[in-house]
Amino acid sequence: MNKSLSRQDSKTAPRAPPEEQEVLKKSPWIHAWSDPVASLCIYGGAMRLCDTDDDGEHKLVLADSNSRKLKVYKGTNLHFEAQLPDVPSCLEYFYSAPKKPAIPYIAVGCGSAIYIHYKYKAYYKLALPDVQINPQEKDIWKKIHSGELTIPDACKALQVLRNDGSSLAHP
Repeated sequence: MNKSLSRQDSKTAPRAPPEEQEVLKKSPWIHAWSDPVASLCIYGGAMRLCDTDDDGEHKLVLADSNSRKLKVYKGTNLHFEAQLPDVPSCLEYFYSAPKKPAIPYIAVGCGSAIYIHYKYKAYYKLALPDVQINPQEKDIWKKIHSGELTIPDACKALQVLRNDGSSLAHP
């Protein structure tokens, strides 16, 4: 068994309330998610498990919004970390071709670009084109922000724009 996944490490984790300690003793799971000093802010689309080294061991790959970093955890240990230029919104991994070793590319959406990492290095930046927003739609969003328009009224106004054939930013 990998040392990083042993029950030895769970002894150094923060203590659970007494009523939960008995349950934790019987559980085969590591309770790293309850670490109050982890300081991670991850949205659902910015976290994946993948075999980053083609060694048969899946690692937790995540894009942290607090620190703006791409992080890879092996067990409960930080295995790799890279600074991201903007707040990440999503993360995905993919393989370019069926080849050996099968090392995935890791794509992270940040701002108006997708940053691709390969073998723990920045590999490629894909800049996304600017989206031209309909001026009427932009006005609706500004009115929502200022409080001049309620959400139900805004939905109706956006629906009218869509039915008139206008292209909206978020269909």
